[in-house]
Amino acid sequence: MKFLPEEHQSISALLIEGGLTERQYSFRKKRGQLHIEIKDRSDTFCFYRKIESSFDANMKFVDETTYLLGPKKDVIVENWEDVLAAIKVWL
Repeated sequence: MKFLPEEHQSISALLIEGGLTERQYSFRKKRGQLHIEIKDRSDTFCFYRKIESSFDANMKFVDETTYLLGPKKDVIVENWEDVLAAIKVWL
């Protein structure tokens, strides 16, 4: 999974809004998931973006993006705003 620039910007803005500086957090990719780590904190927030393609009624490809949250990918959300809301709760 690529870490998209718009994802990086929105997560960084959220973390800075939450009172962190750029030196206090970092991003790491592990097993296809993106982990957000905060200095002096043992837990991380992680997510995975899943894109599936299917055909619509006109036989054209339609991409559907879902996000899987947590190390076991047990929480599924349908849009990026829900991922940001989960990060805010984690903070």
